[in-house]
Amino acid sequence: MDKKGCVRTIYEAGFRDAREWTDWYFDRVYNDEDALTVINQDGETVAALMLTQYRFDMLRTPLTCSYISGATTLRRHRGQGHMSALMREALSLSQQRGDAICCLIPAADRLYGFYNRFDFETVFFVDELRYTSVHKFDDNEHFTESTPDYETFERLEDLHPTGMRHSRRDFDNILTDNRLDGGIVAAVSDGDGAAGMAFATVSADCVTVRALLADNEDAAEAVLAAVKRRSGEKRFIVWARPGERRAPLRARAMARIIDVEKLLGAVAASDRRLDCVIRVHDRLLAANNGVFIIREGHVEKADSTMRRLSLDISIGTLTKLLFSSRSIGEIFSLPTTRPSISLMLD
Repeated sequence: MDKKGCVRTIYEAGFRDAREWTDWYFDRVYNDEDALTVINQDGETVAALMLTQYRFDMLRTPLTCSYISGATTLRRHRGQGHMSALMREALSLSQQRGDAICCLIPAADRLYGFYNRFDFETVFFVDELRYTSVHKFDDNEHFTESTPDYETFERLEDLHPTGMRHSRRDFDNILTDNRLDGGIVAAVSDGDGAAGMAFATVSADCVTVRALLADNEDAAEAVLAAVKRRSGEKRFIVWARPGERRAPLRARAMARIIDVEKLLGAVAASDRRLDCVIRVHDRLLAANNGVFIIREGHVEKADSTMRRLSLDISIGTLTKLLFSSRSIGEIFSLPTTRPSISLMLD
């Protein structure tokens, strides 16, 4: 059996996706170069994961990010350290690719602890908004439904300064994924440049809007009204980007810094007034260990410095800090921001 066949066998044993979706994924999306596998001493492929590279913007500076998905081990071979070995290999390969960070969406809540062993931290959240089935979204007369297109999607995605970005091919895959899942993709525009787009899944009694992109509140309401027209009288859950509203947030995904210098370089570029010295400790990726001096829009790495340290922290703490709320960043005089991640094939 070739590599793709082996990975598919492991995937189907670990996940319960529809046959039509699995056929589409391995025919149209899967890439041998992104698949990492463990082959035991008997020549059997027993574990696998996908490590796919995406663009990731940090405070509007384009970087690259590896995204881990489809991580699973054949049941009879679990508990033998195969996935731990794959995770270490994934971090090493991500570093070789030149990525700034690596991200993943745990398939179950119990896995957050497992990924934390490799210094992944929960930094992606959604503000889960709930509406009853009788709620009426404002169907603004200035907005009309339009065909979802990549140009509009790309522009709306770029409104947020930090987060995952999708290519045109990714967008086409997102549309197919949504269709195979029986979901709804709606778009609206007002003819003057304002637009909104929503991606939703639908069950017997509930609509879950997993991504809501819009220029303003009016566009957001109008596109939610468009989704409601198609879905009928069901309760609504909207996964909104965290804002300034004080509310419990739902954990969505995890991230791990791969290249501290690149990520801090983007932070420095966002504000040339920054002047600080950060010492970082990373037990898994030695290249991240050192002192990083941020000054005049640039970052310089050194083994040591006579300057007073602004922060002396682990790689995990740095990850949580840089991707925290604005108010947390203000305490440390750093331009922090909540990152976005949506519409991933998880």
